[in-house]
Amino acid sequence: MALSLAACGGDDDNATHNATTDTGLTEDAAAAADAGGEDVADETGEDASTGEDAAACSPEDVAAAQVAQNATVNDGAVSFGADGDVQTATVEAASGGVQNAAGESFIYVDLDAAAKLELSDAEAFEDDVWDLAFRRTVIRLNSADSGPGNWMVSRIDKGWAEATQPPGTDAEWAQDDFVTDACELVTEGRDTIKTGFGTWYEYDPSTHSVSVPESTTWAMYNMSTHAVVKFGIDAYADGTYDIRWGGFE
Repeated sequence: MALSLAACGGDDDNATHNATTDTGLTEDAAAAADAGGEDVADETGEDASTGEDAAACSPEDVAAAQVAQNATVNDGAVSFGADGDVQTATVEAASGGVQNAAGESFIYVDLDAAAKLELSDAEAFEDDVWDLAFRRTVIRLNSADSGPGNWMVSRIDKGWAEATQPPGTDAEWAQDDFVTDACELVTEGRDTIKTGFGTWYEYDPSTHSVSVPESTTWAMYNMSTHAVVKFGIDAYADGTYDIRWGGFE
């Protein structure tokens, strides 16, 4: 998976996608219909960026307050498989349900090793081995404000078979960039942090359910190693993902 994507170089200033929301999507999510279909389980906490000392603030501290507050490892199961050269996994990321999701760590996955890493949120904030983190509908990328990794992601509006090449630098490439240099928290929806994957799913307000969009694949690019990964979400139900990843043709 260490394919070259020289066209992307170190271009890490591209626009991001819409923010993601932490949805539980049960009857408890009925209020989400009035908020555009987003039911957020307190992902972000309070914005620590305001105050007289903003000029001397620490963006890293603000980021840590959002994603590094849990000290226990999520015990959700991850099972791995393969379909030829394509790796597959089922990630059980229900993580405490709608009300208690914020108190659970994300599930951290190393795509290259096809392994779940036994990391808490606090540990993962300083760890560059993990690639993706899952908790309910939120997907984090080890990059920028989420961790010390150097990943970028871009959405491709094609199905897995049709997505044969990664996009170039004219496409939208995103990182988990949710804290400004002035320590302002960047959110969308109901105060949910902006991640590179954004709102990757489709939401039905009549049933409060999430579904995977058709004809959608993702390209991941590591600016440090120049690795390129083709990533897909095949299914999502009540916090459980079926995912796959491999190289482009």
